[in-house]
Amino acid sequence: MKLKKKVKKIILIVLIVLVLAAGGFFAYKKLSTPKKTQEVKILKSIDDYKYSLKDNKSKAYKAKFDELVEYCEKYDIPLSAITNTSYNSLG
Repeated sequence: MKLKKKVKKIILIVLIVLVLAAGGFFAYKKLSTPKKTQEVKILKSIDDYKYSLKDNKSKAYKAKFDELVEYCEKYDIPLSAITNTSYNSLG
């Protein structure tokens, strides 16, 4: 049984639309799923200066934080020397 050219075109168009719809559906499902958020933990903190080191930071950041901790312990800079700086006097 031979099909007419018009019927073949219609069947081909319907198949293409179905494939595109299925691809769009799977792409939508893949992209729309919510990402799982990771709980960030505080590893260390300097309470006087309100600095904290979180576990999602890089190795370089952690090394600099350790240097800051050592510096704060070594020189024991008072908190008032930092917090008394006034930015309102700038203008």
